[in-house]
Amino acid sequence: MNDQSPERAAYTVVGAGAIGGTLAHALSRRGHPVTVIDTDRAHVDAIRDHGLVVARGEKRTSVPVEAATPEEYDAGPLDRVLLAVKAQATRSAVEWIAPRLAPDGYVVSVQNGFNEDLIASLVGPERTVAAFVNIFADVVEPGVVQDGGAGALVIGEWGAPVSDRVRDLVADLQSWGP
Repeated sequence: MNDQSPERAAYTVVGAGAIGGTLAHALSRRGHPVTVIDTDRAHVDAIRDHGLVVARGEKRTSVPVEAATPEEYDAGPLDRVLLAVKAQATRSAVEWIAPRLAPDGYVVSVQNGFNEDLIASLVGPERTVAAFVNIFADVVEPGVVQDGGAGALVIGEWGAPVSDRVRDLVADLQSWGP
């Protein structure tokens, strides 16, 4: 019997607020290495000190994730990026991501709104994955995301049939929900 765990895909979540924090927490809880990138210094420091915390009612669960601001990130190429910034910050976030994106890397737009056209214009349509997100959550204090209950997340290729990478993403995010 092989007692080695299968290697888990690493993710970078750009924007560790309500949506990004919720998904980063779910991925880390499932054993994936996760790095969150956020411009809020207090939020990043709290995540470094206490882990990324999701609160459900009175219960709080912390998971370990790497955390950095964009200015201090230097860990190498980005493979799987979940982009979870506010729509108005999409361009600057993707301009930061683009030169760091691995040749076979991709960006999943897990944002409120449809920003895939802009993302594709900066990283290429073949490196852009679309999503519809309806997650109920709020950042209630630095490092803490309050889970608001069931929501919806649909992931698909941007103008193409379902691919293996989408199947893998869906499987990885099953710890958040169906």
